Amino acid sequence: KGFSGGFAAGGYGYLVPHNNGVGYGYHGNVVRFDLATFTVVEVLDVATVANDTALKGFYDGFAAGDYGYLVPYASSGGAHGGKVVRFDLATFSVVTVLDVATVASDTTLKGFGGGFAAGDYGYLVPKYGNGNYRGKVVRFDLATFTVVEVLDVPTVASDVTLKGFSGGFAAGDYGYLVPYTSYPTSAKVVRFDLATFAEVEVLNVATAANDHVLKGFWGGFATDGYGYLV
Repeated sequence: KGFSGGFAAGGYGYLVPHNNGVGYGYHGNVVRFDLATFTVVEVLDVATVANDTALKGFYDGFAAGDYGYLVPYASSGGAHGGKVVRFDLATFSVVTVLDVATVASDTTLKGFGGGFAAGDYGYLVPKYGNGNYRGKVVRFDLATFTVVEVLDVPTVASDVTLKGFSGGFAAGDYGYLVPYTSYPTSAKVVRFDLATFAEVEVLNVATAANDHVLKGFWGGFATDGYGYLV
């Protein structure tokens, strides 16, 4: 019980483990079910397989190539985490881990609110970590699962409110971050150049539409030339 996001890959649907409601009940049980019959259920406990009790409390995930990826948010005891998990889609048994905070030598790279794959990279959407809303987008290479890069959105855009996103997606040459809250609630959509991973643009949808209630979104997607905020 208690999942946060999911995705489809091959002949299966996957559920991302989050919190089952028992105390700090963050768990690491990935569930997959077959799409054809909608009856067969399998479970992969990533914390047990990787022998790491911190691998719990994820927030969304995605598939890319031969692997599924789990986006780190929190773990046992309520502390926020920065360990990305990937698992083999074919066997549904092999688990590897990338601790982005350790690799990048940046302890603030924890508590992400979604992720996506584009080109050769996986991207993590900054949300909230250890008492503060975050604004650093992390990307890692899908091929080796070792290289980590960071884009500090508030610093690049000179806007300290560009933090606390919930969900993101890629479309064309850009990645997009969905505004949730930086306290106060945010209406600022961020897009960044996928090629350079350096250029940032901002669209305040509340201002553009002259509607102050257009704030605090939970996810988004792109189709037919448009981006949508949910």
